[in-house]
Amino acid sequence: MIMKYLYSICALLFCLGFQQAYSQDFVSTEPMGTNVVLEEFTGIHCGNCPGGHKKAGELAESNPGRVVLLSIHEGYYAKPNSGEPDFRTQLGPAILSQAMVSGFPAGTINRRQFSGTAYPYYTQKANGYAMSPAGWEAASMDSILNGSVSPLNIAAKTRWNNDTRELEVDVEVYFTSDVTSGAKLNIALLESHVWGPQTGASDPKHYEHNHIFRDMLTGQWGEDITETTKGSLFKKTFKQIVSDKFDILNCDLALFVTQSNNKNIYTGIDVQVIPPNANFSCQGGKIVSVESSILNTNDLHIENISDHQITFEISLSKSPDAPEFWEITFQNDLNEITLDANEELTFDLEINTNSVKGVGDVFIEITEKDNPISNPVHETFTIVTEDINYLEINAGGTIVESFKEARNDCVSLPLITYNKVSHLLNQLSAVLWNTGPRGRINTVEADMIEAFIANGIGVLISGSGGIPMLIVEDPSHNLMEVLGVTWSQFDEIGLTNFTLAGYDGDPVSDCFYAPDLSVENNGFMMQPMTITNSGKTTPIIKMEENSKIISVKVQNPSARAIYLSFNPDIIEDIQLKNTLIKNSMDWIEGIVGVYDDPSQNMQFEMQAYPNNLNGKMRIVLKSNNDRAVSGKLFLSDIQGKIVNNISSGHILPGENEFILENADFAHGRYLLVFESEEGIISVPIIK
Repeated sequence: MIMKYLYSICALLFCLGFQQAYSQDFVSTEPMGTNVVLEEFTGIHCGNCPGGHKKAGELAESNPGRVVLLSIHEGYYAKPNSGEPDFRTQLGPAILSQAMVSGFPAGTINRRQFSGTAYPYYTQKANGYAMSPAGWEAASMDSILNGSVSPLNIAAKTRWNNDTRELEVDVEVYFTSDVTSGAKLNIALLESHVWGPQTGASDPKHYEHNHIFRDMLTGQWGEDITETTKGSLFKKTFKQIVSDKFDILNCDLALFVTQSNNKNIYTGIDVQVIPPNANFSCQGGKIVSVESSILNTNDLHIENISDHQITFEISLSKSPDAPEFWEITFQNDLNEITLDANEELTFDLEINTNSVKGVGDVFIEITEKDNPISNPVHETFTIVTEDINYLEINAGGTIVESFKEARNDCVSLPLITYNKVSHLLNQLSAVLWNTGPRGRINTVEADMIEAFIANGIGVLISGSGGIPMLIVEDPSHNLMEVLGVTWSQFDEIGLTNFTLAGYDGDPVSDCFYAPDLSVENNGFMMQPMTITNSGKTTPIIKMEENSKIISVKVQNPSARAIYLSFNPDIIEDIQLKNTLIKNSMDWIEGIVGVYDDPSQNMQFEMQAYPNNLNGKMRIVLKSNNDRAVSGKLFLSDIQGKIVNNISSGHILPGENEFILENADFAHGRYLLVFESEEGIISVPIIK
């Protein structure tokens, strides 16, 4: 009987054939960053657990190669009903007990303690280890993914005998620093892509379970490592017969080292039991930047890393959120490649966005033809059109369709996706920050909003609860000063139903009137606000019943902002909602810009169209004064350096028109500024 051996090499080691001796060290001896090990406690009858799975997945996606996930089914909600699969293990109860779980879903980050049962860690019990999902990211970023260096490195190779189902794992642990608290190696067997029931899922009878904790190759609490001084090397081979109930093609190993007390995980890695025999990469990396107006090509690279010839089949698809009109194909419709041992091939991926801006994922799968005991290569590439001007960031809400009506080339992204591609989006003109009906703005998000405004990008903030929650979390955050508002106390409204009304003559809210609105439909924390800087902040929407200020517009020197403080979807009149969002965006961009200084009893309006400077720009500066006002009109960069003097002299009552040619200056964001002895009005411009 021919035995089939397959080899696995994690990212920390180089390729070795089976015929080579194992005496050579394959673990890295250079200090490396600490990885996150998230042990998630879940159950098939836990209604909130799909949300926990999503949080865990987002953490891993945001930090590729740095997060190891274990999904431990244990506790009341993991008990199956008749006919349902049982994902529990005999080892699970002890791990659950050590974590001090008081509710599901829960999780531990590297089995460390984090103080505080509220923001940011949401530890479930005082002096416990388990946290609610809301705290996982903060704990990971604060203590591990912030540059923390592990005192040890782990690497592993696997060998699989498909006839006997014996798994062999060669492990090496190298200590880059002294470890004085003892060390135990843990090897957990995990299984993914298992379909079964899950309460709370969109389809509760057909749900994909991943990272299911199945067994430990090292026993309940791991294998002792006796020598832990700097430069020490631990080497051992572990063997285990794997149950035929588990699909070995979907199995991984999570390897991590704890202190001798079974707590405080130093670091961990994840290794496939049966790895692919191909390496695959893209010239642009995992994130590919393209221009929407041209046909783009990108080099793909495939390598056969086995010791024999293999024919690979290649397939391609795009994610549902990728723009419908994007056309993404392989060069010459390539779908099959035959490569000799260690042979490499480069070919093209063609990306035709058909001038549609957006962000979307491309999925590529490479499988070995005619080899059922092999794992495919799955690669995901994110394609970004770098010339996005209008962006909706969904930080808790669903897509605001009115934003697409106001700016038909806008792109909507979840916050997690924006964080992944933000470094490529250098042409933003305006952002809709959407917190939704039960949103919050935390300190990190407030920093991002403040940075947009400081960098000349206008911001429209919609949704309820965002700024009030920030004030609770960080009452001194500078975003409140940027917006020029605050709140005096909670629950000031005191109404179940109410009417929102605009202000006569206001460029955003004139004629806006929305009766019969419900606090319940809005979500929560719809708080009236107090303006703290009337020199730059003015009200645009009030509650008719008590005249409390609900929404404001703000003119900062660098960019404008509007804070609605309510969820726009409570407005059933679609035309009214569309008009409000369009007027907000027009004012933010300065398409109709107003400078109003009551102390001088004067007013200017400035229009600039088109707002994107790709040719001639028509500028209309309207003075509502009854006298000529001396001033100068110029274009500056966002640091204040003048790049184009357009006009100097007197602005007459009524409309004054100017033309700005597409002058010879770099692409980027600028400010169109009219400056007089009585005040300044500015409009953000993008080239």
